[in-house]
Amino acid sequence: MAPGYPSSIQIPHALAASWSFRNSYTVKDWKMVPMWHKLIGGFFCNGYGGTVLSAALFGKSINILSHETILYYFLSFGLLLVNYSPNDVIYKSLETKLHPLRILTVFGDAVDSTTTILGVYEMAKQLHPTVSLAPWVAGISTMVGGSMFRWLERKGRKGEDSNYKTEWNKPSGGLQSGMVYIVMYHYLRRWRGVRFARLWITLCNASIKVVQDVGPPLFGHPIPHPAVCIYNRVQRMFALMCKRLNLGPQCGTIDVSSVAVTEYTIKD
Repeated sequence: MAPGYPSSIQIPHALAASWSFRNSYTVKDWKMVPMWHKLIGGFFCNGYGGTVLSAALFGKSINILSHETILYYFLSFGLLLVNYSPNDVIYKSLETKLHPLRILTVFGDAVDSTTTILGVYEMAKQLHPTVSLAPWVAGISTMVGGSMFRWLERKGRKGEDSNYKTEWNKPSGGLQSGMVYIVMYHYLRRWRGVRFARLWITLCNASIKVVQDVGPPLFGHPIPHPAVCIYNRVQRMFALMCKRLNLGPQCGTIDVSSVAVTEYTIKD
C-alpha cells in the first residue's frame, strides 16, 4: 500500500466495497445475509483482499491489524452507511446514475485501487531490488487477491453456481486494465520519475472510470475502457501469432476474433 492513506481515499473505497458486495446478491437474498457476513465479505471480497494477499507475499502484517483507521472507516462508511442508513438513502444514492455521491465514490475508489497497485510495485522494488520480476508479481497480486476471496465466498453460498470464475480465469476488465497500467507505469517512472508516473497514471484511470460510469446515462451507450481495448488488441495479436506459427495444441481451431473481448465492470 502506498505511504499515507488519507480519509478522502479510505471513505469512497469503503463505500464502493460494500456497495459492490451488496450488489453481488439479489435483493431477496441480501435481506437474509447476517451483519457479520456483510462486514467480512465486503472487507475481504471487494475491499482489501488484494492488499491482504500482497502483505502475505511480503511477510508483513495485514492492514486490518496494522493500520489504525482502515477498519474504523470500513465499519462506519462501508458496513453501516451502505447497509443501514435511514431509508437506505446511501445505497439508493450509489445506485442512482449521475448522483454526486456515486461519482465521487467511483473516482475515489479508482484513485485507491491505482495507488495501491503502484505503491505495492514500489514496495517490492525497495525490498527486493535485485529481483526484476518482484514488482510485477506484487502488483498483479493486488489485482487478483479480492477475486480469490470472492471465489471462496461464492462457493459458500447456498445454491450458488459452482462454475463461478476467478478474475484470472474469466477477466472482467480489472485485470486487463491493471496489466496495461503497470506496463505504462514501469516505463513512465523511468522517463519522468516515480512522482510524475504515479500522479498521471492515477488521474488517467480515475478519469476513465468516471467517464465510463456517466457514459450510458449521458450518451446512451457504454464507454469502452481504453486500457482494456489495448489489452484485447495485444491478446488478439498473440493468438493470431500462435495460430499462424502452429503454437499450442488448440491453435488450429482458435477463434481469434473472440479472444479476450471483455468490458470493464465497476466491482474490483
